[in-house]
Amino acid sequence: MHFRHCTAAVLVLSLNGSTGLAQTPAQTPTQPATGDATFAVFLNGTLVGREQVRLARSGSTWIITSTGKYGRPIDIAIDRFELKYTADWQPVDLHVEAVQAGRPISLLTSFGVTTAINEVTRNGVTNSKTDQISARTIVLANNFYAGYEALAARLAPLAAGAELKAYVAPQGEVTVTVKKVSSEQLHTPSGPQALRRFELALQNPGGPVDASVTVDAGSRFARLEIPTASLLVVREDLASVSSRPQTQRNATDADVTIPAHGFNIAGTLTLPPGTGRLRHPAIMLVNGSGPVDRDESVAGIPVFVQLADALAQRGYAVLRYDKRGVGQSGGRSETVTLQDYSDDLIAVVKWLAKRKDVDSRHIAVAGHNEGGWVALLAARDKKIAALVLLATPGTTGAELILEQQQHLLEAAFDPVRALKNVRQPILILQGSLDTQVPPHHAERLAQLVRARKKGGPVEVAQLTGLNHLFVQAATGEIAEYPSLKDKTISPEVATMIADWFRKIE
Repeated sequence: MHFRHCTAAVLVLSLNGSTGLAQTPAQTPTQPATGDATFAVFLNGTLVGREQVRLARSGSTWIITSTGKYGRPIDIAIDRFELKYTADWQPVDLHVEAVQAGRPISLLTSFGVTTAINEVTRNGVTNSKTDQISARTIVLANNFYAGYEALAARLAPLAAGAELKAYVAPQGEVTVTVKKVSSEQLHTPSGPQALRRFELALQNPGGPVDASVTVDAGSRFARLEIPTASLLVVREDLASVSSRPQTQRNATDADVTIPAHGFNIAGTLTLPPGTGRLRHPAIMLVNGSGPVDRDESVAGIPVFVQLADALAQRGYAVLRYDKRGVGQSGGRSETVTLQDYSDDLIAVVKWLAKRKDVDSRHIAVAGHNEGGWVALLAARDKKIAALVLLATPGTTGAELILEQQQHLLEAAFDPVRALKNVRQPILILQGSLDTQVPPHHAERLAQLVRARKKGGPVEVAQLTGLNHLFVQAATGEIAEYPSLKDKTISPEVATMIADWFRKIE
């Protein structure tokens, strides 16, 4: 008898696999840090519950326990989860007591070296099941994420190409292949955290399912992502708005805190290297739609980090910041509108204009994608001297939804109405291979800008061979992003922005 499980879990955990051995030889058992942790579980971006986990060591036995509760569609209250391993991570036994959809269920599993004996009780009826397993298999169970502590400990010393076996009690065993390992740096209130992200392939009978597991410096479980299932499990100390990943940092980057409307906005200011003029012209970078932080990292490409460095090398002070409710910025994002984002941008511009190392007469705003719309709305502030629209849609939000069939925008923005109040000169840049905001939007925007009765000059340029991220591409499709060989934005972008802004200063 199987536990009932949600759509997200069934893609990975409701499995029946073969039992061949595929352990990586001669691995030194990992000794993770013991202690408590709380995990938040999200499905389709919605918080559905939490699980409180403890990893302890008693003599030569690892003990993983948890309690928790998940709402629909998981609908489980965990009264007891207890999983024991020997010192070298051979499973000993698993005991689960829970209530699912109002009905009590229990699972007792005893492990031999190569056997798992399960007793599943539901509605007072007990069924038994015995499976052949691999030695030192990792034990997981549907919708009980505490078991990933053992997976994290076993993954910690591994490199790409390694394989492990995982037994999904009481269904069966699957192979877990490590496809890629990368390092991450996360800034938290308690200081920087060094993390390792393991990209995995879980060999389902119907084909592999991709997942990622993030492990902290203490070999503890930090995060699980299964994109095809829209499932995210994240440790709460790493999920707060005061934490953010740092993918790359420039030599002259300095973190700053900016007061906004009842909360603070966190950002990074990149200054030109060396000495020179006392006051620098400045360029603000405004990121696009979704919960994107100041670095605007997409498919491993930190777009704004690279652009900020390139512009700073050309003599500009460059400020990028976390949107409200994202990264280390405060505020709430549940009901935020484009107008709210423009208010935040104006607050940041005013703060920047007061700095002694910034020329307040020459502050430009460069918005990428939806950030271009935010820039247009913020242009009512006359401290903004010029606008740069990077891959910005030239139609209403509703029209863009129909065209893309991908995005659910927060408001149906109309650039025609916004441009009536925009007087600044505008530079429009567009990648010729952009499939998220197709190139015709640049010409559409240019037509709207030229139709203004009053306003500064407009220039439009289509950059050949660049995608939506302004990176050289072959097709420009979103699916191509992870496989791009060159993950650097084209130097043309910074050159054109700097040359144009210098021309109009």
